[in-house]
Amino acid sequence: MKAGKRASRGSSGSKGKSQGNGAGAGAGNGSGRGAGGEFAGVDVRKLKGKGLDVLNLRATGLFVGQLRGCNKSTRGAVVAVKGAGTAIPGTPSCIIPPVAPLLDFYRADSSRWARFLQKLGGVPFYSKLSIAQREAWLAEHQLETNYSSLRDCPATFQLLNPGSSTMQERLPPDSIQKWMSRPLTAAEVLELFESLDENKGRTLERGKKVAAGFKSPTEVVLVMHPHFWSMDGEVPYVLHHDGPVCNLETGLWTANVDAPEGSVIYRVSVDAATAKRKRKAGAADGAKQMMGVLAPGHQAGWTPPRASDTLGRVLGKLSSSVLKSLLQKLIRFAPLTLVVEGSSVPLAQAVERTFFALLAAPGCFVPNIRRYVSGVEAALKRLGVIMLEDGCVVGREGELNALFAGALLAQRVPGWRPTEAMARAWASVAVACASDLRAMHFSIEAGLKMTPFTVSEGHSALKNASAMLDSLCSFAGDLAIARYLASVSCPRTVEATQAQRPQSMPIHHCLDMHCTTGVSWTMPAALVQAGYPTFFRKLFKLCTGHNPRRVGAFNEDAPFSAQVRTAQAIAFAHMTPPHVERPTLSVATMHYKLHVSSIAAMIGPWEHKQGSTRVLVAPLFRESRGFTPVAIPRPSRSLKQAQLPVERAEKAVVAFKEVLREKGVRIRFPVASKFKGATVHLRPVSRVSGDEDGDVVSGGESDGPDDEEELWVVYATPVDGVSEERWLDARSLAVPVPVHPPPPSWKLGTASFPDDPVYYGSGVTGEARREAKALCASLPAPVLRRLLGYLIGFDVTVAMHRIGMDGKGTNNMVLPEDTQVYAALCRLASLYPGALRRTGLGTFRATCPPLLWHLRDLVQKCQQRQQRAVAAGAGAGAGAGAGAGAAAVKAWPKLGDRKHRTPWGHQTEAVELMNLRGGNFLCAPVGMGKTYIVAATLARMQSLGCLPRRVYMTLPASALSSVAVELRAFGLPVAVLKLGGALVVPKGVPTVKSPPPFHVTLVEHDTMRLKAARAALESHALDFVFVCDEVHKAMNKTQRTSMALSLARLSVAFIVLTGTPIIDSKAEKLVNWLKLIVPYPVNVANFWVAAAEMIAFSITTGVRVIREEHTPHMDGSSLERYQSYVPPRFGGHNPRARQSDFQLALDVNYATCNVAMAALTAKLAQPDGPGVMLVARSIAHQAQLRDAVVAAGVPARLIVVLERGQSLHLVDDGSCKYRVAIVLMRRPEGFTLTAFGAMVTSVYPSNQATRTQMEGRINRLGQRRKEVTIHTVHCGLLTYILQHHATAKNMVVALQALHAAAGGSKTSST
Repeated sequence: MKAGKRASRGSSGSKGKSQGNGAGAGAGNGSGRGAGGEFAGVDVRKLKGKGLDVLNLRATGLFVGQLRGCNKSTRGAVVAVKGAGTAIPGTPSCIIPPVAPLLDFYRADSSRWARFLQKLGGVPFYSKLSIAQREAWLAEHQLETNYSSLRDCPATFQLLNPGSSTMQERLPPDSIQKWMSRPLTAAEVLELFESLDENKGRTLERGKKVAAGFKSPTEVVLVMHPHFWSMDGEVPYVLHHDGPVCNLETGLWTANVDAPEGSVIYRVSVDAATAKRKRKAGAADGAKQMMGVLAPGHQAGWTPPRASDTLGRVLGKLSSSVLKSLLQKLIRFAPLTLVVEGSSVPLAQAVERTFFALLAAPGCFVPNIRRYVSGVEAALKRLGVIMLEDGCVVGREGELNALFAGALLAQRVPGWRPTEAMARAWASVAVACASDLRAMHFSIEAGLKMTPFTVSEGHSALKNASAMLDSLCSFAGDLAIARYLASVSCPRTVEATQAQRPQSMPIHHCLDMHCTTGVSWTMPAALVQAGYPTFFRKLFKLCTGHNPRRVGAFNEDAPFSAQVRTAQAIAFAHMTPPHVERPTLSVATMHYKLHVSSIAAMIGPWEHKQGSTRVLVAPLFRESRGFTPVAIPRPSRSLKQAQLPVERAEKAVVAFKEVLREKGVRIRFPVASKFKGATVHLRPVSRVSGDEDGDVVSGGESDGPDDEEELWVVYATPVDGVSEERWLDARSLAVPVPVHPPPPSWKLGTASFPDDPVYYGSGVTGEARREAKALCASLPAPVLRRLLGYLIGFDVTVAMHRIGMDGKGTNNMVLPEDTQVYAALCRLASLYPGALRRTGLGTFRATCPPLLWHLRDLVQKCQQRQQRAVAAGAGAGAGAGAGAGAAAVKAWPKLGDRKHRTPWGHQTEAVELMNLRGGNFLCAPVGMGKTYIVAATLARMQSLGCLPRRVYMTLPASALSSVAVELRAFGLPVAVLKLGGALVVPKGVPTVKSPPPFHVTLVEHDTMRLKAARAALESHALDFVFVCDEVHKAMNKTQRTSMALSLARLSVAFIVLTGTPIIDSKAEKLVNWLKLIVPYPVNVANFWVAAAEMIAFSITTGVRVIREEHTPHMDGSSLERYQSYVPPRFGGHNPRARQSDFQLALDVNYATCNVAMAALTAKLAQPDGPGVMLVARSIAHQAQLRDAVVAAGVPARLIVVLERGQSLHLVDDGSCKYRVAIVLMRRPEGFTLTAFGAMVTSVYPSNQATRTQMEGRINRLGQRRKEVTIHTVHCGLLTYILQHHATAKNMVVALQALHAAAGGSKTSST
């Protein structure tokens, strides 16, 4: 293979347009090979989606160094490359250059080419070159032709780690050992596969032999395919290291070490204490210290086998977090035996097997360090921490260092595992610690104030252990203990007597907030009444944190201990799904009619390929229009236009209907068992009458009109002798429901948890309805409301809100009432096992969804009955609950527009489309009169007699005044909920502490976070209408979002409003709201079907939006600093980048972008230019940009900086004296800049709603230009962040297309 010189196919360029010819403006198209086809054997269509995620050898070339597998056959494998290149004079490290066809593909898009050049910085050879030098080197040395195998490569390859690749399954152990023991040529590697026993191979039709485990003859060759490997940024091991080295077998430290034969030295970085101080001080550089770990080389790691006895079966079901806790509790509690399902296991055996189970576990995500931790790392690090916190390290300092060094290898070297000898030696350390009745004396408070240590062969073993633990990351208390013990010259110990050791420990003693916070759900309600944070502290102090070495014997008979023991046993049992089926006494029939639109949700969107692009077809079914599938562009990074060309949309819909007519479309999301495996077909309309109502448990809607064609359902298995039927008939369900006897009594049974957790069923118990009503009647009002909140909607799963280790909610608000709610759900699951089958601790799934929805309706009626009883007992005073200043009102006044305005057409239509007894999502931009629509809807509800006594409306503080005026114009009494704080209330509007009846209570967004607000608002469940303005601010995982969703579930009806429903690329954020407005289950897969049910209106300004991206090159010093901060996947060479490193890299990127933004702004601000809205990320950044723009040549008098609280309206009427306005990204409201035609910005922390609103400052009604341009300047990490922003933007575009195609959207234009 020869590298030929050739001229560059074009420079990287600095910008790429998204309209016109800009998308393919790269010079790479000069040869006539377009970006949508093939480049000399390179499949471009496949590369578009992942070409820059992992750079394979054809893109980077093959260099001396290290390869990492990037394909299923090679994933995780690490191979050392040795030899010298001869193809390129002066570059001996290059063995094979990259190929021109693939580079041409990257060059075809200037933005993609710039990202590629930047990412090359992750390869050691390119990291020493500037961007321009990389580009020139590639143009000069690239190979003209493609290649597909490394067989004839003049290099040798030595396997360092097989990782998780399938090679381990395909090669026998001796072949793997041969490849790991010495370097082999590529041909020799292939011979290892080709020489496998032919009797194990498979003979193809042409008589060719295939090696065992391979699907085709060519797959053997593909093991050495360049597409299967990428250049690794850093070689993890060496044979000599000058710095400190820890011996993994002994834990002893030396320096300047040569690895003995059969051993290697792994190089790992540890953060030095001085480096930490530098980063905190904002220094430009954060140095890292390199240490070595001397370990056996070329030996496969050991995975402990799983035993099949009782202990092995139980341990095999536990997660790594529970196994960590169990290991710690065994050593801390120091019992003589572990009790598992009634059997006693000696402590030594229990500890060893728990350690081995954790070592073999796959690992888990650890929230407090925000990182995935493998089972090996967890086992070694946790055992070391246990020795410090609960055991004794005196005399075991070497073993402690070996454990932490091994944990570092597990963390930094993918796929590394200890040998069997090491694992067994460390298990012996764990057993010795459990039997040793000594523990270390320490002060966490003192340790928290100490400075971290560094590793050094001259430091004490405990100082080095502390430094390694700092680099591994752990809880602050663990780090403090290690620092304290390392700082004292002679650590003291405390000791227990044999008499203080407990005789036994039940296995469920391991459950506390450190491994499963859900243990709090099974506790007696009284224990958690003070809140989960308080309970967790008490649980640890009095129970799970008990160490007899420190506090003496444990009192199992203490009331708190006894209650906790029972609750732990229940929680432990609930961690395993039930596995014994209940017997069936008889079978009843439940009738339920699905909503007519459910068929669309069960099918989900259908994808149609049109050349290299794809179109989604949403199969909508509406009562007023029947079956009306609509086509929308599939969201992708290249999506720019909201509207599909008519011919493409029609082509996709026609193709979808043809498939329905010819072979049908499979139901993907069945909501009833009869639809499993069924297909949906389109057939000529049948004139047979049908769809007669049966005994409907919960209502659907009336059927739509007949059309020329209608949908039929063809069942996989005949239902009651019927193999197919019309959808309008099929939606009427006659669900067979087994009737079960109650489950056997449980020895751990309590009033809250009476059922045996091993039993499940698919129906109901005999007296389920009566007992469920009695249960609901016995629950306190707040608990019943909370229970209803969990059940509202058409979900098929119910999951408790997760609690963090700090006792607060992780994603949603958690309340002490959740403990009683979980007990109630478990009791209901016993009565209705087909509606609620427990799938784990705190999670349930319906095997019969209609039965769950029936149960939801039953609970809702019980709550309404309880609410009426409470209201009657409190008296009929109409003014009850009114706060100070709110007049007592006994009824709603006659509502209507007092100004007698003529509504716009879209306002009238929106009011008519509102579901007055359910959820509504109104999507319309600012200026469309959304508050008028809300007031008119409330007036309509009053006229129809369905307006409840209260209305809540949550909104931003800035909108309080204008909204109050609009509501009063309709005769609605208004009050503001004020529970303290500095909330500014509009003049003349009363404030209240509890929502008064017959008022619209305005609730500022931040007030929703207050506990008092929840109590005040939720107390009137199912007796209010809930309105949420700017709902995009209630989509992230915050208390505000949780509260808003809770109020929506507990309302009679709700309306949520926004002009920007998409805030980022995560569709599930919008899914949470869509679930509450449609009568069927919603998931991410059928998201686009549910999204069509939004009521949407938009304004078309008639202005064409052009988007341009600019990628400035970092200069030499900036590039060098950037590469030192970021890992190889972002074009750097820092494998252990931390959050502070990323921030420093961003600072470098922003500094580069500032210069480019200023130059671009100066160009666009010329008298003949469009004028510029320049967007900054902070107030300080505004000042920096202003100075830079002035330095670039724009006079200061032509620049205006929009400051806090300032409003600015610059329109194109000849009066604007400015050419540049500098605004803040986080304040995209309250100003108009239609005098300008360009926006210059970079990539800032923000959501899609904010970015859309910011663009609306120049692209809005009043913009007289035919086009505006959005310029985005980015480089480095900002380029990667922009890709996520683009995904969110394209979801917005697709959503606009959906609303327009579905007819639920109306467009207004200037």
